[in-house]
Parts: sequence; C-alpha cells; structure tokens
Amino acid sequence: IGRNLSLATIIQRLRVPAAANVAARRIGGKQVLNFESLRQFQVGIGPIDDDPSIKMTVFSDRPSYWRGRAFDRYDGRSWVNSTAPPQMGMGLDRRNGNAGREVPPKPNTTPSADGTNVFVIPDPSKREPPRLKTIPQKNRFHVNSGSFSPLYHAAEPVEVRAPTNTLYVRPDNTMGSRFVNGSDYEVTSNVSNVAPKDLRNSGTTYPAEILAYLNAQQESEVLSALAQEAVQGVPNNPYDRAEAVRRFVAQRSTYTLDARPVPANADAAEFFLVESKEGYCDLYATATTLLCRFAGIPARTVTGFAPGTPSEGNSKEYVLRGSDQHAWTEVYFEKYGWIPFDATQDTNGTIVTPRTPEPVKKPSLTEKLLAAGLMPTLLMLTGIIGVLYVLFSELITRFFPKRGQHSFKNKQRKADVITRLYTQTARKVARHAALSFGETTTPGEFERDVRARLGDTVADALSPLTRMVEQASYGPGTGGDAEIDRFRSSQRTLLAALRKVRPYHPPKVSPKEKSDAPIATVQ
Repeated sequence: IGRNLSLATIIQRLRVPAAANVAARRIGGKQVLNFESLRQFQVGIGPIDDDPSIKMTVFSDRPSYWRGRAFDRYDGRSWVNSTAPPQMGMGLDRRNGNAGREVPPKPNTTPSADGTNVFVIPDPSKREPPRLKTIPQKNRFHVNSGSFSPLYHAAEPVEVRAPTNTLYVRPDNTMGSRFVNGSDYEVTSNVSNVAPKDLRNSGTTYPAEILAYLNAQQESEVLSALAQEAVQGVPNNPYDRAEAVRRFVAQRSTYTLDARPVPANADAAEFFLVESKEGYCDLYATATTLLCRFAGIPARTVTGFAPGTPSEGNSKEYVLRGSDQHAWTEVYFEKYGWIPFDATQDTNGTIVTPRTPEPVKKPSLTEKLLAAGLMPTLLMLTGIIGVLYVLFSELITRFFPKRGQHSFKNKQRKADVITRLYTQTARKVARHAALSFGETTTPGEFERDVRARLGDTVADALSPLTRMVEQASYGPGTGGDAEIDRFRSSQRTLLAALRKVRPYHPPKVSPKEKSDAPIATVQ
C-alpha cells in the first residue's frame, strides 16, 4: 500500500501558529500548506484533502523526484531555509548581468526570438567535491496551473533554458524564478546513477558546508534513543544506517490524510514517532531527517513533486497534480552528493490512490493479472495448471509407461537431498552470523539477514544455493543428479567464503534493551 500512497498537498491544521501564516493559502475554499514557500515549511498541521488539479506536465525519459525547496534548520514545528532572503542567492540576469546579492557569471548566449534565455548553473563542485557516477538528463516542464516561484528540476541542475531574464540560484542548489500558466522551461541535470554498494563504500569525510546538516538544532533524548534503536545491529556505513532509519520510520508509522495536528507545545517529530504514529509526507520526512542526523548522517528535508503519473499513451509524459506535491529526505554521501530517501514508501496506509512516490515502471504480466482481481487470476492459473498436468501425465503414460510411475518419486527424493544439504549449510552460516535458522525462516529472508551480518561476499556465495533450494521445493522437474552436483559445488564455494569472514558478534546490551530491541534487517 505504501508504494501507492497519494503525495497530497497539505491542508492547514485547525490551530495555525502565527509563525506559519507565510505558508498558508486557500485552494477551492480549503486551507493548504504552501510547498513553494522559500522561508518556512510548517509540519504536523492536521487533517488534509487532495488537490487534484494539474499543476505541471514533465517530459522526461525517466521518472524523478522534482526538487523545489530544501530546508536545513528545524525548530520543533517547522523547517527553515537559512539561505532565504535577505540572502536571496545568486541572481543570473540577462538584462544587466548583475542581479541578486552576488555577482553572476557573464551571459552565455543572447536571448532567442521567443525570449528564451540559457543559464549555466554555477558548478557546485566549487562548494562541494565533484560527484561521481552521474548521467545527463534533460527535462521539459510545462506549467499548467497557477504560477511557481521555485523552478522545479531533477537534481542536480547544470543548465536552464527559460523565458525569463533572471534566475536565482541558492547555495543549496535550488532555483527560483516566476513562471505563469502556459510557460515552458527546460532543465538539464546530472542525475545520480549510483548503486547501493557504491553508497555503502562512501566515506564520512564531509566538506565544511555539509557539516551543518549533521546538527539537529536542539537536544532530544527521545529522538536520540530512537535513532540508536533504528540503527542497532546495522553495518556501520552511511547507506545501511540511512536505509535502516527510513525503514524504521516507515514500519513504525501509518500514512493517513486524517492525522491529528501536533499539539501546540509538542515537538512534531517526537509526537509523530512516539504518540500519534500517523501522518503524511511532512512528518515522515521530518522524522527521517532528524533520526539520520542523530545517527551521524547528514540529511535535509526537501519539498517538490513526486514523479507523477505517466500520461495515457505516452510513457515519457508525466502529469503532476497538486496531490503529487511531496516532502522527502535527502541524505548526503561523500563523492555522490544528495540522494533521496522516502519513508512514505513501504509504509502502512489508510488510503490508496493511483499515484506513487517512486519511479513508475511498466507493469509486468504478473502485475497485470493481479490487477484483474484475485479470483479471476486464481481461476485462470488453476485452469492452465490443470491442462498442463493432464497433457504431461498423458504423454508420460503413453511413451514411458514404466518410467512414469517412478519419475515423480525419484525427483522428489532428489529434491529432498538438496533441501537437506541446504539446511545443513544454512545452520553453519547461521552460527557464523549469530542468526537463528528455524522452520519458519524462508531462504530469501535468511539470505537478506546474512547479507546484513556478514556482507556481500558471503551473501553472494549463498545466493545460488537459495535459488536452487527454492527451485527444488517449488519448481517442476527439479532435483536431478546434475542439480545436486551443482549444489555441492556452490556449497563448497560458500564454505570457502565463510572461512574468510570473521564470525559476527552482536553488540553487548542489557537484558532490558535486548528484550525491547527489534530485529534489524537490510533489504
């Protein structure tokens, strides 16, 4: 359910503090939180509704999170952008070449006949080290409704083509200008193409500009304890710890548009994680960002749009509605920059809508069958299996009358051999990893737990055994002599890899902590 949650606009809660009035506005008679506010992002405002109006259309070869604003400081009830006016940012002005608080670079081109200008974004590597493993991505945005101050884009932008004379670029690499109905602009970005294994190997030598994102701004024993609970038993690298925090928030909470407002004197993150345990994107992002910071991981809260919904008949055209406005967490990784972490994925939910907060993929045949409904799918699969069984039995009986009587039993016996060998091997690995391996543990779950405890080398060696025992248990016509030989060969490879890895020793904890701590796994 969590992968299909609405990324709704936020309606202003009933009791709005005076400090939040810069973010409140009305749409269709309803109060909503303005995701476009540069100065402040108020969180925990109470029950909301969706805004179904179409805001923008994006033309892109791939779905992305469309960043608008970034916030670095938290005061217990809202996020603040410390680069907001009077430090507006760097103004790139085509008319006089000197707008904003800083001197911009010289113009790169002259305006085209339709008034479009080209802006080259200052290289962020002047403030941060160059990013590795990026690919260029060009997106065209069409503003359908209203007007925007943020210039939405995929991260990180390097060039903008827009019908404006001035573009503001802030130190957090977000941009601003004014676009109204019918406007089109184009952004070229260097988007991240990094894999989890790369992020696991990233270091923690952060540039000075990033150290501010490690500061939670205020002491909280509650959030500090929850952060330690979230990363307990997790490999000590930035990616696994950030992913553990994301899953901790997702699994602890329920996504609902009917969430209670945060009480006037309460910290929004503490109230969300400890008392209410329900909310929508603003609280999910706030909690994830703060727990990451308390766990020693630089993070910030970002607002913008989720990927949106592909247009019917055009997989490269994404419709962004008001209900796709979203907040998420970005985590900074050395060498790779800011990477989105969205805790609204994989969470419980009380609503289901067509939109999704993650990149959209074409449905597989299995997904299409399941979309038709459970009962029709089961009936069709039962019919297909029945027909195949009758045909197979008829062929075996006709052409191999004697062999047909014994083939199933022989295959079953050989499948039992693979299952027995797997169980023996898994118990050795479990002892090495300080894991329990019981009858209710599936091979896939066990492999994921081993990867978390012993690393990729042992888990990769275990993977062929996992596939073979699953095939032996559930697949047709498996468990022959050749399959057993392949299993024994993979078993030897696994045991050799296991001997090169030190046994895992769980951290020492008190009896009370041990009884209360959840089992952490890495997906």
